[in-house]
Amino acid sequence: MNFMLLPFRCEYYYKHYKSLIIIISLIFSALTMSFWLIAIYWYHDNKILSDEIGQLENAGKANHIAAQNYDKILKIRLKKEMKHSITQSILLHIVDSAGSEIILDTIVFTDDGFTITGMCTKPEIALAFSQKIKNTLKGVTINAKQGIDANRKIHTFQLSGKYEKNKSQS
Repeated sequence: MNFMLLPFRCEYYYKHYKSLIIIISLIFSALTMSFWLIAIYWYHDNKILSDEIGQLENAGKANHIAAQNYDKILKIRLKKEMKHSITQSILLHIVDSAGSEIILDTIVFTDDGFTITGMCTKPEIALAFSQKIKNTLKGVTINAKQGIDANRKIHTFQLSGKYEKNKSQS
């Protein structure tokens, strides 16, 4: 066989090892295809994951900006009205500790009461918030109104409170 030329040698090997050559080439092709399929699957999965992360980041930025604006407005109002009575100070503390379930639009103090308007995720939260104010501030009468904002699909509420005559503005 050493005396055969290269083309004849290749033909000899091909005839004798034809099935082995085909099996090895099929295995190599299958491995290559499986690696490409895994790479495509990982790419697709990572793309979906990065899109979801982007959506979560955008939602978080919107909530973060809204929370910052709310804190700024609350600080400005506290600076403007530093001469609160004890009852108004307690009410402001309750309003400030309402948490992320409630977003307040306005807080208006009058001589004989207050009005709070805002939004919440569930109607039970506004009811619990008004009950907390009633339990904390003794002698306060609260009228609560609730509704659903059809455009934003959220629950809105308005709490109007009046102080009793003998316990007002301590």
